[in-house]
Parts: sequence; structure tokens; C-alpha cells
Amino acid sequence: MTVFTFDLDGCVSEFSHYAIHKLGPCDESLYSLEERWPDKIEQVYRLVNNPYVYLDLELIPGAKQGLIELHKAGIKIHICTSRPIPESFTARWLLDHKIPFDWLDTVDVGVSKFEFCKMRGSVGILEDSPFQIGELVGRIRVLTY
Repeated sequence: MTVFTFDLDGCVSEFSHYAIHKLGPCDESLYSLEERWPDKIEQVYRLVNNPYVYLDLELIPGAKQGLIELHKAGIKIHICTSRPIPESFTARWLLDHKIPFDWLDTVDVGVSKFEFCKMRGSVGILEDSPFQIGELVGRIRVLTY
């Protein structure tokens, strides 16, 4: 059995465009939302911690079809996210968008996803967080988006 792990926001769902729509223009070369909108920290916090925001996110073009094809080919899909919301909202978003997945894990912000990947037997991860990439490189195959 082959397992591959996927981060959601920035890899499967389009959080950045949603944030720009709500908070206004920013320097998109910065990863951290707090760095993108240093004068709107309170608004960033409310946006990120509102579970209903995540239900409105759009898919990154091609992500759903890619996950479907991998799943059809027998690859087990492990979703591992650092969303600061109840996992039930993430599961609902995945089901509403008909995204195939075998496992869903939520990791606290600032905690490495490596142990979760290891627990699921994952051979690699698609990840966009600089922190997570730094924690994972050399320990598991990492694809970046």
C-alpha cells in the first residue's frame, strides 16, 4: 500500500486568494499572513480562525482531478493540515468537494507533520509551508507547491 500526504491550504485549496479578496492587496511573495498584512493582524486572526471561511475556499485548478487519479491508481490519500479549526469543518469541505481521502489529521500550528506522515506510512508530502518543509526535508520526500 502506498500512502501520500497532502497539505490543504496552498496545495489543494486556495486560501491565499480568499484572504486577498477579504483583506486587500499584499506582498504575495511573503508566506505569513501576519507579514503580508502587518497593519491588519486582528482581521487576519479573525479570518484564519473562522471555521466557516474554510467552507468557502475554492480548489486549486487540477488538484481535485489529481487526487482522484491518484486514488483510482490505488494511492491512499492522507490529508494533513494545520487549520486552526475543528476537523469536522475540514472533513465537510473535503466531502462537499468530493475529494477522496483515507485519513485526515489536523496538526497544531508550529508542530511538525512528520510524525503524522510516519504514523500513516506516507512516502511523501505535498507542502507549501516553509516551516513544515524545513522540518520534513531529509526525513521524507517533500514536493513543494
